[in-house]
Amino acid sequence: MDFNDTAQETTFRAEAKAWLEANVPNRDELEGLDEIQAAKLWQKRKYDAGWACIRWPEEYGGQNASPIRSAIYNEELAYLRAPGRDIFGVRMLGPTLMIHGSE
Repeated sequence: MDFNDTAQETTFRAEAKAWLEANVPNRDELEGLDEIQAAKLWQKRKYDAGWACIRWPEEYGGQNASPIRSAIYNEELAYLRAPGRDIFGVRMLGPTLMIHGSE
C-alpha cells in the first residue's frame, strides 16, 4: 500500500497548510477571549474562507472534499496544533440535517 501523496494531494496539502499557517488564531488574537469566544472566532474564520466543513457539499458551504482531502486537512490542523474542532455540529448535527431536515 502506498501512503505517499499524489501530485494533486501534495498541492492540496500545501494549500491547506499555507491557509492554516496564515489563519490559525495566535496568542495575541486569543488574549482575553474565553473558550467559547475563541472557538467562535476560529470557526467563523474557517467558514468565511470555506475551510470549516470541507466534506460538506458546496451548497452548504463545503468544498465537497474527498475523504483523503479531509484526512490531509485534519493532519495539517493537528501538525499546527490548531484550536479544537466542532465535532458534534460539523460531523453529526449538520449531516443529519442535510439528510433528514427540510427547508
